[in-house]
Order: sequence, then C-alpha cells, then structure tokens
Amino acid sequence: MGGVSVVNALSTELSATVFRNGKVHSIAFHSGHVTMPLTGCDQEKDEHKRGTIICFKPDPTIFETIDFDYDKLSYRMRELAFLNKGISITIVDERTGGDSDTFHYEGGVSVNL
Repeated sequence: MGGVSVVNALSTELSATVFRNGKVHSIAFHSGHVTMPLTGCDQEKDEHKRGTIICFKPDPTIFETIDFDYDKLSYRMRELAFLNKGISITIVDERTGGDSDTFHYEGGVSVNL
C-alpha cells in the first residue's frame, strides 16, 4: 500500500478495503491514527473478487483548496485504466451523489518489441 500512506498523512479520514484470495481486509484512520484496526473475513458471495477501495477526505489545514475537479480526475482515471491492462477504475463523486464513471480496457496499451 505504498502511496496510500502518503494519502493517509494528508487526510482527515481514510479507509481501505482489499479483496483478495477469498478474503476482505479493511482498516480505517482519522488524522493518521487507526480508528478501525485491520480486520479480515471470508467473502460471502464472490470469492474471486479482487481489488482495492480507497476512500479519503483531504485535510483542509494542509491544502489551500479541497475542491476537486471531477472532470479532471475522471480524465486521469481513464488514462490510468488504459495504461494498466485489465484493471477497472471507478471514480465516484460523493459530494454530488450522482457523478460516477468506471473505466476498463481489457487490452490496455500493447507494446510489441
């Protein structure tokens, strides 16, 4: 989870949920301190589900503005999904409750050398 530690240090709240090997692992932080210790449990429905969900709220005492531009972030998530073969990236704007996009490119960028 390398980069998530930096996001945690710059956030007032952060939660991480990881789906892997038929298990679900979760942890949560508030201002860098653990509020929900790491838990793990068996998945009930789709034991083959894999992926990570990261939710965070940036710390307004660190950033001048915490008003994100959904269109810019969505564009960047589309690029990342295209560059990383087979992954799906979903972005949800919880401020509006309506904006969301999922990006998936099975082949991604293919380089033949």
